[in-house]
Amino acid sequence: MLGIRLEEKVSDAWLLQETIWETTSEKYWEKSYFRQMRELIQLIQEKDAVDCLVYTPIKNNLDHVVRHLSNALVEEREIIFLSFDRPANAAAKNLSLQFNRLLSSSFRAASPLDPMESFPDHSLIFLLDSRSHDISSIETFSENLPSGCIYVGPEFDISGLKDPPGCCFFKEPVAFCESDLLYVTVLLLFTEAIHKSAPARADILRKLIKKGCLGLKNILENITLKNAINDSIAANSGYLSSFFIGPTGGIGDLWTDRFDQFSRMILQSYYYGESAHGPLVTIDSRVSDKYVRLWPRNTMVPIYGEDKVDEWEKRYLNGRSTDVFLNQSPNYLFYQAETPFFAEGNWYFPVLRQGYDTTEDNMVILDVTSQRYLAQAQDEMSTFGARYARMIVISQEAFFGPDQKISLFKYPISHMLLLPPLFEHNKTIVPIPDLILPIAMSMILMGFTGATQKLINGRH
Repeated sequence: MLGIRLEEKVSDAWLLQETIWETTSEKYWEKSYFRQMRELIQLIQEKDAVDCLVYTPIKNNLDHVVRHLSNALVEEREIIFLSFDRPANAAAKNLSLQFNRLLSSSFRAASPLDPMESFPDHSLIFLLDSRSHDISSIETFSENLPSGCIYVGPEFDISGLKDPPGCCFFKEPVAFCESDLLYVTVLLLFTEAIHKSAPARADILRKLIKKGCLGLKNILENITLKNAINDSIAANSGYLSSFFIGPTGGIGDLWTDRFDQFSRMILQSYYYGESAHGPLVTIDSRVSDKYVRLWPRNTMVPIYGEDKVDEWEKRYLNGRSTDVFLNQSPNYLFYQAETPFFAEGNWYFPVLRQGYDTTEDNMVILDVTSQRYLAQAQDEMSTFGARYARMIVISQEAFFGPDQKISLFKYPISHMLLLPPLFEHNKTIVPIPDLILPIAMSMILMGFTGATQKLINGRH
């Protein structure tokens, strides 16, 4: 019945065995999350993907939900994603952001705390819930909303409701990838609904989902990226607080929620453009106290030791000595990440000085994964770079080909983490599509929280 089959699938053999990210995870919750994500990728591949993810308590109700949604899209009614917890709120924001770009209807995220007049009668409201808790608040709230709401989330007893919403209950309980499951389920419901009136547009969504599944597979099998995440946390283990800076949507909200759950590090999220109104003033700009300055080699070796200087030269100078670097024009650095940076008349390695008090500073994690926001991301790098912020940058390998235009050498980047690329026609490198980035960044997030736990356990 329902279902638009993906033209290409992640192989069945891959889906049946643990991924590299699963086998290298130490905590139960981390390993369980990556297993659940592998299983979610598998279910997305099925012909009736929506039926595999959710069920309805009323016979043929799923067909009714899809028709109801299809009619709302044709009529260009406002669609509101009303969330009842933090993971659901992250999914609601991400869905609103994506669909406002793709469709002609108006989309927005909302909260039960919003006044009732903000939910007009002509709107279609999705009730999004991610966790199995007391459902009475949802029951009470839904009775005051316009009829025809659609609920997506854990199962609850609808027998007491006078006008039960169209319900899509999770078939399997989830404990770690709730936001991802909500996002994917609603995305697939929209794909089904769009297919009824605009098959060509649904085909675009289908191809993006297909491409995205391959991108998620690549992440889960990329040990280089997993190790780089571990290294980035280990190199910044002294930091107890950080900022996540990214585009609008719910990715930052999910990072804050998961760090609260699983990490000892305090993390706050901000959108691009908000830095000057809060985070920026908390960055320690004393560059000479914070970072290792480049000197001639015969000066650095007695201070830091030959092994350490060799390590820095190999990583940041392509094996050249500090003497060669200080006496030559560094033009080759202009588009290269993790290099020395120039500040206040001197060159510095993006390495913290031994004994630096990180409680005087906050680390910055910068999301540069969306091609749509590359210009804003570079503005943020410039803003924080002016105060010599300690930055971990998350981006995509596909952005750093011969034609890439991101200037990096002037900023003190601690680590550059790159999502592996996709390939079109087996040769053209393309980035993971924006539609799938919320899930990809959720995976990276769990890698980060797992890395902080390794430090606590003393096993990095």
